[in-house]
Amino acid sequence: MHTLPRPVWRKIMQDYLRRPDAPLSDADWDELDRSVAQVLAAARTVRRFLPLQTSLTPALQAIPTGARGLVRSGIELPIIHWDFTLSRPRHYSRPDLAPAMAAATTVALAEDHLVLNGHPQLGHRGLLQAADSLVHPLADLDGAGALLGKHSPAPLALVAAQNVVIPESAGRLCLAGLHVTPVLPPDAALLIACDAELMDLVVVQDAHTAYLGNDLYRVFELVALRIKEHVGICRLLPAL
Repeated sequence: MHTLPRPVWRKIMQDYLRRPDAPLSDADWDELDRSVAQVLAAARTVRRFLPLQTSLTPALQAIPTGARGLVRSGIELPIIHWDFTLSRPRHYSRPDLAPAMAAATTVALAEDHLVLNGHPQLGHRGLLQAADSLVHPLADLDGAGALLGKHSPAPLALVAAQNVVIPESAGRLCLAGLHVTPVLPPDAALLIACDAELMDLVVVQDAHTAYLGNDLYRVFELVALRIKEHVGICRLLPAL
């Protein structure tokens, strides 16, 4: 497959993001991009365990979904974004990037919320809604793992709300990690088989920062959860 030289691709992206119009130098943009990327990497949760699909074109408005390669209806791609303004403190040559970093945190949490809780208005089901087919007590984590193991040998991940007490056996069982997130409702916990044949996170446009004009900027991305089979998700019930 033919690929564009890096300088050509960089120029295309700069024009798409309207960066030449912004009152920022190349050094400012580099620092902003590094700061945003670091915040996103630290704040995202679902990308730490979900398989990623990144080979699709940014021109897509919807992605096909299906089970075992059978195409069903398309999933509309939402634009996750947050806008911010930048200012330069007096006697300081670089802009204050705190608003950009706050915007990146908001986008990261919004991505996690979309994947875990869904967005009914857009027709997106999250992992929590898709987990109704397999339900098991949290106290019997080995039993939940055995249920998922019937359908996939993939490593397991446990993702839980902040108030959930995670069983000691989780460290041994969940080779794809233990993940605590503020976006899940209280007492919610899921055991996930991290198998690309069952589900993936489709990243059509990874997070970038664009200039909107009038000192306004936007961190945005196009992503969607694609669930191919529900048998890779188990909702864990807390002890009564």
